Amino acid sequence: MKHACWFLLVVLIVTLPSFSQTSPSTADVNANSPSVTAVSPDVMKGWLADTFTKDTFAYLPGPYHFLATFETFTPYGKPDGTGSIEKFYAAPGRLKVITQFRDHTMTAWYVDGKPVYTDNGFDGTIMAYQMNDFLLNPLPPPTGTARRDMETKVMQLQGTTMDCGMYQFFVEPTGWPPAPKEVLCVTRDTHDLVLRQTQHFSIRYQQFEPFIGRSIPRYIVASQGSVVRCRIHVQQVDQQALDDAALTPPADASPVSPGPDWLSLTAKENTPLHKVSPLWPYGVSASAGGPVSVRILISRTGTVKDIEVVDAPSPEFAQAAIDAVKQWTYAPILRKDKPVETMTTCLLSFGKWQLSKSGTANK
Repeated sequence: MKHACWFLLVVLIVTLPSFSQTSPSTADVNANSPSVTAVSPDVMKGWLADTFTKDTFAYLPGPYHFLATFETFTPYGKPDGTGSIEKFYAAPGRLKVITQFRDHTMTAWYVDGKPVYTDNGFDGTIMAYQMNDFLLNPLPPPTGTARRDMETKVMQLQGTTMDCGMYQFFVEPTGWPPAPKEVLCVTRDTHDLVLRQTQHFSIRYQQFEPFIGRSIPRYIVASQGSVVRCRIHVQQVDQQALDDAALTPPADASPVSPGPDWLSLTAKENTPLHKVSPLWPYGVSASAGGPVSVRILISRTGTVKDIEVVDAPSPEFAQAAIDAVKQWTYAPILRKDKPVETMTTCLLSFGKWQLSKSGTANK
């Protein structure tokens, strides 16, 4: 079996209570009538730049505070843990972020822009770690959307007219399935970001409310196809401030994040110590095969603790890849002599189809 791996840059977060919202399924999104003209790419880039300032906390002067609760779900839609994220922002480089997931808590303390961490055995999942992206990074900064390859289109989402910009954000390595275009859609009347379609998720932003000259969404729903993977409820946004004592980290705080951070792995770190090759799904013809890419969460001890299929030719190949990868083990990843959880993405090739006498297809 051939495989290739590279580190996926992912950030921290977590979850708590639940609420009911509809899934932003791609089936709900439709092309508008030909009578509605799409704006030019340059106009769309300007709108997205304004939206970045208007709909996010970016560049917002302190103090401010927010509390968001959320729940995560498996790829099959089953509950997979709840938690919360609470942020106290005092000034640039001076803030505190408290993340809870299931029964564990992690606190990030920022002093002069440099974070240190305390935790009580924080233990996340892939979806829990992606929550921060959905909540705090709903769209790239203007430098990320000033794309020469941007295309525009007018679309409808449950009766709302949207202007959408589409561009190629990811360029996959040779041999990987091509990544779909990223889509960012704003309402034509208010220019609020209401839909973001990434390589892996469709994220719906709803119920915008004003805050210090911004327009902040209070409900966020991320889905894969028709399956809701997480729901986020921004329950509280205010200008509550903490004093210096409450923003000062304890002496035992560590400079190493307990969760996946913006780390790069060496080739040795990214190579499993024990690797099991995937088996060709029984009963599936050779013409139906293809590579499978999976996202892996590696535990502090080096075991594979969570797997998400990114791309697969069929459910049978997706399951075969999961069955193999969950048996892999890695050497614990150390940062400043402390073991950390790590996220990586791998491509698995099933090789040439051949049916064995036992009824199992192999290379």
